[in-house]
Amino acid sequence: MAFGTYDQGSSDRGLSTKLWLGCNPDVIRNDPRHGVFFLEDLNTLNGSGNYTLTQATTGTFALDTSVDDGVGLLDCASSTVTQGGNLQWQGPLVIPEAGKKVAFEVRLKGVDIGTGPEFFAGLSDIDTAIIAGSAMASNEMVGFYSVTDDNVLLFATEDTGTATAASASPHTLVEDTYVKLGFVIDGVSDVDIYVDGVKAANTNTFDIPEGVPLAPSFVCQSNGTTDPIIHIDWFAVGVF
Repeated sequence: MAFGTYDQGSSDRGLSTKLWLGCNPDVIRNDPRHGVFFLEDLNTLNGSGNYTLTQATTGTFALDTSVDDGVGLLDCASSTVTQGGNLQWQGPLVIPEAGKKVAFEVRLKGVDIGTGPEFFAGLSDIDTAIIAGSAMASNEMVGFYSVTDDNVLLFATEDTGTATAASASPHTLVEDTYVKLGFVIDGVSDVDIYVDGVKAANTNTFDIPEGVPLAPSFVCQSNGTTDPIIHIDWFAVGVF
């Protein structure tokens, strides 16, 4: 794909324009009064201190040395049910508040997911067991997840243990196929969900974890049959 090509879904490596509308990374980087923005392209892990990997018995996170465009591999390293890795970024945390937008987007794919991983991608409070006992366990989160061993992703928010889900599944993971998953939290009462830069349908109202510091977070755990690996090309987070 040519440089400067925009909004081609998962086939281009850039941010989705509609999702990030209103966020100007160049302005923010030079003047923090305009918000927060960070893009992690995973060209280097910059030392293990940038991430907290918690193993549910097993799980690894390392750079993919077979590609040159920066990809992190979150590998459950097990075919035993519930075993795998819980990964949280140690960069700036973001806090949903009235009058602010919080955005998150990731480009990723799943490999060896014939019967699906136990999966999460999004924002969560600091939690070493976002998925536990094959169920969502984080009390403060916004994101995409699957615990049904079928690659069907659900989208939900949770605030102090009160979960609200989108009215329909926004996506199903396909073996070895990249997808961009993202969302924009608008204030403390609304979330727009995006898949490959397109806004997903939703009729439900979400319960937002207002005032809670949230970190980009990912989970890849086995369903007990396969040994899934989540390839994370990049992720971005912003407040504006």
